Amino acid sequence: MFFFYRWLGPLYDAILCPGLPFSFRWRLLALQPIPLRRAPGHSVRAIVYHPLEKASSDEPRALHLNIHGGGFLGGLPEGNTPFCDRVAAETGAVVISTSHRYSPRYTFPVAHRDVQDVAEWLIENAGRLWGADPTLMSVSGFSAGGNLALGIAQWLARSEFNVKATVMFYAPVDLLLSPWEKPKPAKYLDNDPLAFVLPLMDAYAGSEREKYRDSPILHPVLADIESLPRNMLFLCAEIDILFHEQRLFVDRLKDEAAALNRKFEGPQEASQDHPSNREDKVSLASEFEGAVRHPYNIEGMFFDGQTHGWIECMYLCSYMLLYTLTMAEYHHFIPRFLLRQFAALEQPPPARRQRGRRPRSQRPQGQSPKDPFVNAIDLMKNALVQVSVSRELGLVDMYRDQGYPNPRHIEDNLGKLEGHAGRIIKRASDTFKVGDKLELTRRERDTIRKFLFLMKYRNSTFYDRFNHDSIMTYDSNDKHRLESYMREKGFKSPRDIWYANLKTFLDLEMDPDMQWISKVHKQAFPDDAMMFIDHMQGKFMAFCQPSSEEDEFILTHNAYGVFEGPSDVQIDPATGKAVEKAYTEYHNFAPISARLVIILRSSLLVNPSKEGADDLQEPWGTLRENVRNQHLSPDKAVSILKSLPIEKCGNSYSTMVNGKLVLKPNRGSRAEDRFYFPCFRIFSYYVNLINNIFLEQATKGDTIVYRSRSALGKTLKPYLLNVREGFKVVTDEANDPHLAFLKKLEKIARQLVGKVHLKYKAIALPKPQTHTSQWVSQIVGLRILALSGKSDVPEVYKLMQPGNFSLK
Repeated sequence: MFFFYRWLGPLYDAILCPGLPFSFRWRLLALQPIPLRRAPGHSVRAIVYHPLEKASSDEPRALHLNIHGGGFLGGLPEGNTPFCDRVAAETGAVVISTSHRYSPRYTFPVAHRDVQDVAEWLIENAGRLWGADPTLMSVSGFSAGGNLALGIAQWLARSEFNVKATVMFYAPVDLLLSPWEKPKPAKYLDNDPLAFVLPLMDAYAGSEREKYRDSPILHPVLADIESLPRNMLFLCAEIDILFHEQRLFVDRLKDEAAALNRKFEGPQEASQDHPSNREDKVSLASEFEGAVRHPYNIEGMFFDGQTHGWIECMYLCSYMLLYTLTMAEYHHFIPRFLLRQFAALEQPPPARRQRGRRPRSQRPQGQSPKDPFVNAIDLMKNALVQVSVSRELGLVDMYRDQGYPNPRHIEDNLGKLEGHAGRIIKRASDTFKVGDKLELTRRERDTIRKFLFLMKYRNSTFYDRFNHDSIMTYDSNDKHRLESYMREKGFKSPRDIWYANLKTFLDLEMDPDMQWISKVHKQAFPDDAMMFIDHMQGKFMAFCQPSSEEDEFILTHNAYGVFEGPSDVQIDPATGKAVEKAYTEYHNFAPISARLVIILRSSLLVNPSKEGADDLQEPWGTLRENVRNQHLSPDKAVSILKSLPIEKCGNSYSTMVNGKLVLKPNRGSRAEDRFYFPCFRIFSYYVNLINNIFLEQATKGDTIVYRSRSALGKTLKPYLLNVREGFKVVTDEANDPHLAFLKKLEKIARQLVGKVHLKYKAIALPKPQTHTSQWVSQIVGLRILALSGKSDVPEVYKLMQPGNFSLK
């Protein structure tokens, strides 16, 4: 029966359907659209186009939804196959091409509801079926499909699944006018051969026009820009009755986007309030009202000499690919596979799908298992919240290297490394849960070590350090060395050096003969190359977990870049700013979950005699003394975690003799070497101390992730109450950021454990002033200049003229 209706349905509608005016019915005989095959479940056909390369299991692919054209009257998902195929092949996205019920049998809003149902189904199932991430959805549409695409974008605008980009090919955006009333461009034919079809083209909107005159879903030209995607591309032929409305719409959006972009100084982190009443859940729509605001990117392309539907498909594909590559992306500096390890024990329940029309206020609420919620302290709101893994601890486009042929090369290679490291880390977690030792090959160990270094180097702290267009605004203490390196290598900005270093570290092959050391020296900025070498060779790695089930590790934005060790800071009396001096990294940290952390301990804390190297005992002691002596207070330049009970792992090329590790005869480093890692159980004292170190350096972050409220309270209370030298030191400035941060934590702690009274140490900043020795030197300089007969005296010396300065 369906077969006959598929082919004879249009004829039936044209001749016998009494519900359609005769003026519409006879035109159906000429057009002969093929209607959808409607099943009892009201399903629509869709085609899935898969990328050529298989995605990493951890990094979901982007999702792209395409809607064919056909004036709401017909068309097939197959009609855009060349376009969809190429988008999937060259962007790596999973592409879905779908359809809808056709007019004139079905009028507005039926087709819009159909594609909304498709979008909702994709949100619920795309991750499970194809590993596609619905939070990375883009939409395209041809002709009427472009109108439907903008409808989907508005429908999802304030949800977690807001559309990231839309591409519209000659889309009708203003259906307030019928087709024959629209202004015609200059080159439009006086006698349109398809004019007889225009009444049929108006069938979808015409009968509902007055009723929905104010609907931005039907008339996107009425839409508020904030209900539209941040990235939009409009393509239209200039010989098209849609040209005028497209041009006006694009110009309006560009003007509004420019005004809004001036308000967005930079991306801000988004989070959602934790529901206080589990019985009265707030929809994700309201939780995402404060969504991340990214700059708008509105583009319009208008093709001279082309008519509706005849823009070259391959050109469009190429531009779509270019547009996709330039589309803003959210890059995590802490990978999602690690954030998932901190997932909250209580997750918001998945929403039940409701059939029929969806109220405007409701949004899809299904949450992918790969995108759980984590508990967090929102330091912007100063509140306990639940936030989505997909939108935390990242920045927009932080790894996009615009100077490289593939701007995503860093993000892509980071994803590959994360895939390898993630599998090893999962094996480690599973192994330690049953009490066994973890066995790693040399390659696996080096992969983890490299991953941990890049977790430090890719972090937002290093991004802030290097994210400058010019060396003039770079303000770290290695500025002169970096400037010299830029000139030598031809780099244009500090950011380019960071990208080049990231590429070097990612591409570096860690060979057993350690030829990589000379390679990294040649290919990376020398200071950062030495940092990488020290990380790989100057520290050993240990896994630790709390011995108490009540203890947990927290996760701050910069936890992977925090170190334990003395750090000298001096106040510049001329500027009042803190200036970093000598520092020593005794321990580095890598939280793997709330119950597992990797600790890197410096070889400075290792006893050479325990490793069978008695001859190194004296020079090693001298080295330690020299390191301490570079600090302002050498006697205090010690490790507060020196007593942490961790040791080096065992290996296959050494043996234990009289309590000392001894290298086996004729053995050097080999690819087949094995390493055996135990998991050290550490007391609450050390767990709290490590968390305190994280908190001490979290002032500049927006989010602190935790797993359970009880463990967070157990962490915050001793940190705020205890007085430990070097911790919680603030200045007497009115707006000291560290003091403001501590007071926020005090408020949170009171919610968790009751009364807590913050204790801290305040120091007075020296006021800018001229030292006596500086004044004397300037007087001498002024006398020398006077004797030389020069009249162009530097400004600083003009202050020394009589009457301008007095020494008190």
